[in-house]
Amino acid sequence: TTGMQPAIDPDNLYRCLGFDNDYFYVMPGELKVIKKFTTRELNSFNGCIQIVNDIDYWREVATPKKGSSEPNWQEAASLIMRNCKHAGLYKEENERGRGVWEDDGRYVVHTGESIIVDGKQINPAAFRSKNIYRLMPSFFENGIDPSNEATDAEGRMIVELCNTARWEKEVFGDLLAGYIATSMVCGALRWRTHIWVTGNSGSGKSTVINDIVTPCVGGVALYPLGETTESGIRQSIGKDARPVIFDEMEGTDQSRGNMGDARRHAIIQLMRMASTEGLGRIMKGTAGHKSIAFTMKSSFLVASIGMALKEAPDLTRTMVLSLKPLSHDAPREERRQASENWLRMNRLTARIPYDMPEKLFARMTNMVHVIRANAETFKRVIADRLGSARLGDQIGTLLAGRCALTSQRVMTEEECDEYLCRFEWNEVIASPSDREDKALLRQMKQATVRLQTNAGMSIESTIGELVLIGADELPDPKISVENARRTLLRYGLKYDLNKPSRGIWVAKSASSLQSLMKNSTNPSDWYSVVSRWPDSQKVKSPMRFGSWSSVAVLIPMEGWRE
Repeated sequence: TTGMQPAIDPDNLYRCLGFDNDYFYVMPGELKVIKKFTTRELNSFNGCIQIVNDIDYWREVATPKKGSSEPNWQEAASLIMRNCKHAGLYKEENERGRGVWEDDGRYVVHTGESIIVDGKQINPAAFRSKNIYRLMPSFFENGIDPSNEATDAEGRMIVELCNTARWEKEVFGDLLAGYIATSMVCGALRWRTHIWVTGNSGSGKSTVINDIVTPCVGGVALYPLGETTESGIRQSIGKDARPVIFDEMEGTDQSRGNMGDARRHAIIQLMRMASTEGLGRIMKGTAGHKSIAFTMKSSFLVASIGMALKEAPDLTRTMVLSLKPLSHDAPREERRQASENWLRMNRLTARIPYDMPEKLFARMTNMVHVIRANAETFKRVIADRLGSARLGDQIGTLLAGRCALTSQRVMTEEECDEYLCRFEWNEVIASPSDREDKALLRQMKQATVRLQTNAGMSIESTIGELVLIGADELPDPKISVENARRTLLRYGLKYDLNKPSRGIWVAKSASSLQSLMKNSTNPSDWYSVVSRWPDSQKVKSPMRFGSWSSVAVLIPMEGWRE
């Protein structure tokens, strides 16, 4: 079909990729790169010889004119142009870089110097697909041997190594191991879960990256640092499907305020776009008023002191793994355990073979179908046990990768459920919320305001506390019900305790409330998001809030009590 099966020379000497305006695109089988020709360039020795460097071949396919030993270059050019037109319009988005890809039911491993399909190395110019894989710098200096894969024992060593860090939760080590495994084949996964490692200065974030992750992932990953920008990551990744491991996300721009926040926000947006499959593409304009479209199929690992994720869509695409600090006055037993873990990590790191990235890459690429099958099974079991399909996506892929390190079997639902029962999940999944309205209302309730006590003293209280005091549900000897209500009214919060519309009206245009919400997850549009609260009510015309008026939304009391 036109555009679906680019024409391939019967001897696999070249592949016609298509045409676009006045250009024809060809991949020479010897060079394995994409060459662009005009009609004039093809109608010559110099043009055709770049496609097949063999003049005898051209004499065969383009019979010399009578009295000449030169091939008929017009006939040769006509052949190339016909095949390019048969291939259809050339689409740059069909180009794929290095990584592991799903391609019409097959898994294609593109290491740079070659592509491997079903365990067999194939010349890209001889591969029948609408997608185009060209020669690129190799991930690995000495190439890759698909049969030289990491063993189950080496996989167990990686899991043990990941668990030597001082994690806040026991399962975090297994989740990191799952990231290492799945990052190798991130381009072929339906869902890519990112990892954000947090902890105080000196807690071991850089150690996790430099001594645990990097020796296992090696040159497959991209390693930005400091003040790297979203565009820098995007342009460095290009058309590849590879992990991005970003240490010290804060960089040195913490004093630059909004500029640093904007840089981090752009990178987080890129992470969000990279997490799932879909037809959507990221569009960027250029100085020449042209649009550039691209996809991102990278899995990110970020390390920083603070965790910059605020919006629910990002929280449900990223697992936050926190490290426990070791205080100077920690008990002797705790310090002894930390010292033993440190020594154990060093012993395990010393045992990692120098070619572990190649071996792990070979193992994971040979197991893509197993990882995907187990991820779907984990997803179903997690959704049933924890009550959320999104958590199934988020956690299931990582656990499928963790299990692929130590077993090559497709797992049953019973085995997945048995694995889940080894850990306590409530605290692990408690913080991310998949409801933006709930997260924003929680932030509003946690905001602090200053008011006068009954005795005339100045104190601070949260809005959530004042709401309950004003509703006469949380008696406070220092703050009267009337005082709490007057204070809240100044912030655009007005009681309506008449049944059935029992709740609190939230004003849209209260400047004092806008100021409190400026550091929320959605400072510019918080009112619209809060208005999505179930059973909320909006007024059709502005209502009075003391001396001024505003449109408002009524949030039921149940929301303020949560």
